[in-house]
Amino acid sequence: MIPININPDMKAMAKYIANGCQESLSKKEPNDYTNLNVKHRWYCGFLGEQVFKRLLDVNNKKYAYDIKTDGIADDGDFTLYLLNHTFKVDVKTACQRTHTKLMLPDKQFQAYHYDYYIGVRLNEPMGEVWGYCTRDDFKLKKEGFDEQNVPTRYKSLKSLTPIEELLEMIT
Repeated sequence: MIPININPDMKAMAKYIANGCQESLSKKEPNDYTNLNVKHRWYCGFLGEQVFKRLLDVNNKKYAYDIKTDGIADDGDFTLYLLNHTFKVDVKTACQRTHTKLMLPDKQFQAYHYDYYIGVRLNEPMGEVWGYCTRDDFKLKKEGFDEQNVPTRYKSLKSLTPIEELLEMIT
């Protein structure tokens, strides 16, 4: 696990992006499986992305980060450049220090293809980048149910492949 200091600029960017998504999302889904309201759910997710972005920046890694504010699912949070290939990455954020799993609703897993899933936990004033798993790891993972009884694939943050191994592969 690599700790990253969450600075005011990261919080401001996450809030800005979440506010941009709020209007279009609130019309579709007032609350969902996360038991968080839409604005807070998106703020946490975007703050997790800012934590991962900071990790890439301090390690001088090449990536593309496409910020979307329309509330429509996209092709991934980041594109990473590993050797001669590009990979789509989805950052999954645990919003509280007591949350211990990277959780992926089965509906998202079936609908969108990402190569890597990054596990970030917010433990302000720090963000913790725990590690990663591949899509194939989740194909093999038996799904369970979250607190809202939504079919969900999950892995313990502690069981993820250490993030340092992914950093070594990124050019």
